[in-house]
Amino acid sequence: MKKNLPLSKTASGTLPATVLTAAVLCALLFTLWAPYGAKAQYREDPVDRELERRKSDLGSGDEAKITEFAKGYYLARWTHHENLAKLHTFRRETAADVAALRSENKKTCQRVLVRLFAEMAQAEDLIPAVRYNAALAMGMFNERESGTGGGGDAGIPYFPAIGVMAEVFNASEKEERGNKVPDYVVLAILINLDRYAALGVPDPADRKAVADVFLQTLDPAFGKKHNYSAETTAWFQKKAVDGLAAFGTPSQGESDTIVLDTFIRLLRDKSIDSTVQCAVLRGIGTMKFNGKDDFDFEPLVSVIVRAALYLNQKEIAFIDEENIRSQVESTQGAGRTGAMPAMTGGNAANTETVVSRVKYDAESLRASIDGGNGKGGVLPLLTKESQAPLKEALESLLGRIDRTNNFLDFGEQGIADDFDPKKIRRPKAAKGAEQTFMVNSTMVRYFLADETDFYQDLAESLAAASAPPAPAN
Repeated sequence: MKKNLPLSKTASGTLPATVLTAAVLCALLFTLWAPYGAKAQYREDPVDRELERRKSDLGSGDEAKITEFAKGYYLARWTHHENLAKLHTFRRETAADVAALRSENKKTCQRVLVRLFAEMAQAEDLIPAVRYNAALAMGMFNERESGTGGGGDAGIPYFPAIGVMAEVFNASEKEERGNKVPDYVVLAILINLDRYAALGVPDPADRKAVADVFLQTLDPAFGKKHNYSAETTAWFQKKAVDGLAAFGTPSQGESDTIVLDTFIRLLRDKSIDSTVQCAVLRGIGTMKFNGKDDFDFEPLVSVIVRAALYLNQKEIAFIDEENIRSQVESTQGAGRTGAMPAMTGGNAANTETVVSRVKYDAESLRASIDGGNGKGGVLPLLTKESQAPLKEALESLLGRIDRTNNFLDFGEQGIADDFDPKKIRRPKAAKGAEQTFMVNSTMVRYFLADETDFYQDLAESLAAASAPPAPAN
């Protein structure tokens, strides 16, 4: 049976990510909260109320006192069924209590609590919701709290937690219980390490440990090995891509290009979810290729162009599926009312979804080409005369992205030879009415079908330009 994992909406709030999240949300909530009806299956640690007044032990610098307080009262509360709705409150309380500590005593407390949280995350006799929150708590501590460095300072995370989280992620099957690290714990670790990568990991060994977790998650066999569903695998892959992209480099070490090689592999694979491929494209747009003057950009440019083709094809398939679903729902409604179904080529909700997806694809492609603002991406790096065909291909792709957005915003008028957005008056929806579009999903589908020919031709011409010359007879 495939495991499905529910997840929260991404920070960016983009529609493609939200669609993927919705596909796995219900299953994870069931996994985490089903134990309400199976109380006897999970342990509840005894809570020693005599320890309640000893919170000062957290800052004592004494590992034995911290452990006694945490296991006897502080964290024991987490394990009780009646406290499940308070777990997020307990996490915030712990973060605040530790943040108030100072110097070595703070580090001692963090070291003890991270290890205790790791034990809880791996304890199969604890409620899944408790294990998930404990796994999240492993990565919530800071060496320097946010705002203490002035301005918009985001703080410095507690780096020793990286090794502990990597240990949990890589934990092998426990011989005595046959227990494996569950998917929701893996998710929590990826969320934590995404935060670390975004804030910066200066130590090379720590960076490698974080990158290794992400690269392992992106291994083609990872989802199958753990029997994850396609949706769960895609969500994990997106978290890993976001984490690697945060480092802003094609390399894991000084001379390799393993991160970029992994990204290229993901773009070449048509079976990879489009949300993941868009994350890859945006990640490429943030990469710094410093010191890699001899880098061969041809495979990268070729795969960006090929990704444009794949995304186009996936959106066509999505529109077909959505239109069929809408027609089925309309037919079912007609059966109940006796009315004929309305064949409108896609309702407003359907069109909004399609337009949002296609625009997100287009802007992801743009991000890989010029960073989305003309100051990043691959295009500015193509300065050699020998790279002229690659540069021309990307510039052509940028023009097509603009054409796509013009069509989505202005319909057929947006792709006319004399197109001028200032001369087109877009209809405004009445107050309280649904959003008005110049296109519907069926129109977008036909437009993308025509665009497919362009992307196919561009990919083939680029491949021909980069092919080695035929040997002379």
